[in-house]
Amino acid sequence: MSSGERTRGITLGELMLIVVVLIIVGALAVPHLSVASGDPTERELLGNLLMLRSQLELYRVQHENRYPQFNVDNPVEPVSVELFVTRLSSRTNSRHQLGGLCGPYMEDLPVNPYNGMSTLRFGTTPGKNMAGWVYNPKEKWLSADDSVEHAQW
Repeated sequence: MSSGERTRGITLGELMLIVVVLIIVGALAVPHLSVASGDPTERELLGNLLMLRSQLELYRVQHENRYPQFNVDNPVEPVSVELFVTRLSSRTNSRHQLGGLCGPYMEDLPVNPYNGMSTLRFGTTPGKNMAGWVYNPKEKWLSADDSVEHAQW
């Protein structure tokens, strides 16, 4: 090697840049890894909640900005829980009548893994452990019904 040639290597500045990038990637990845490695029952509950909430939103988008509890005959009162679940698990038209081109959004309600229930109730207070899931028709939120802690998710 002659005196005019330089060997190509990593400079101190490049090494510091690599370290900074690795620290940033690590800081972003650790929270995701900690959730992924958590309690499998907790992951199942969160997955079921996400699926139910996304299917409710899809139903709303396909039904003139109205959720499954909308009562065509009496908009002030929600439909029954049974019809609510039937609308989610059947094909409907944009007027919420069975037999249309929209849906189905799910085959059955998923099981809440903490209490083993795959039922839904309408209510304003979640966490009573009376059903797998609780839905508030006026405020349009859905939550787990097995405990107060999970109701906050």
